[in-house]
Amino acid sequence: KIEKELFRLYKNPNLDTKPKELAERGGAHYSDAACSLINSIYNNKGDMQTVNVLNNGTIKDLSDDSVIERNCIIDGQGAHPLSVGHAPLKIRGLMQVVKNYEQLTIDAALNGDYDSALQALTVHPLVPSSNIAIKLLDDILKETRLSS
Repeated sequence: KIEKELFRLYKNPNLDTKPKELAERGGAHYSDAACSLINSIYNNKGDMQTVNVLNNGTIKDLSDDSVIERNCIIDGQGAHPLSVGHAPLKIRGLMQVVKNYEQLTIDAALNGDYDSALQALTVHPLVPSSNIAIKLLDDILKETRLSS
């Protein structure tokens, strides 16, 4: 609802103040992070920031096309993630399961496939059973339909 209201407000070319709804949405400091990143790239700073990048071998236990949030050196050429090698064994499996969940979710969204979405929720470590996954998915789809 907040997003819809913000989009409605942003259609007004005379809007010259920050809408109060923006504060309700969350993510207030992402603009600061974005400006810092742009500044570092533009000015070739070589500073360290935490950003989302393609894995590309940074974490050997994840596929190269996985997106990871990682400390990176930021310069005029972009973000250069600090290599991890192999993830510690105590967290490796969890990372791989969550990445599997993310990929299944993307596939389900792209294909509009209920079974893929259900499979994604079923493998998520915070979803304790397939029965709960079914209820969650049905609730999500119901809410999504109501808000569109």
